[in-house]
Amino acid sequence: MNGDREIVHPPQLQGGKAATKALIRAFGGQEAAAAETGKSQARLSAYGGPNTPDFVGIDVVVSLEGRTHGTPGHPHVTRWLAAEAGYMLVAKPAALLATADWCAALGDAVADFNDVQERLLRALPGGVSAAEIRAADIRAQIAEAQERLAQLDQLAARALEES
Repeated sequence: MNGDREIVHPPQLQGGKAATKALIRAFGGQEAAAAETGKSQARLSAYGGPNTPDFVGIDVVVSLEGRTHGTPGHPHVTRWLAAEAGYMLVAKPAALLATADWCAALGDAVADFNDVQERLLRALPGGVSAAEIRAADIRAQIAEAQERLAQLDQLAARALEES
């Protein structure tokens, strides 16, 4: 084996390699990604290779993530970077709310949080298990509540911009 294939990256960087590989796969594979980015298939393979020194450049990430919306795990590398920095990535609401209806936005956020709370409270007596999380679709409920909070944040940002 040559020296380039004997590198052992720490686990957090292995995660970046895996995210890059998933991004390239979501885009349609190395051939499609090569056509989009102008990088060779060998270079793209090295970006996702766990024991190679090469890491994907931001230009490639922007290009590929910009065209993989809607694929499972999107945005692959950006999500990994956010997690590594201690952040959780939450998508902005798809469209800016047409009116500044604070009461409706707050009511929606509270209702979604109550859904999360209700499902968790039902699961808590026996301890929240992976099976209960799946059965109650708790992660999806949490994501919906986060989206509602993002809508409130959008309203606040718009109010600040308009002042």
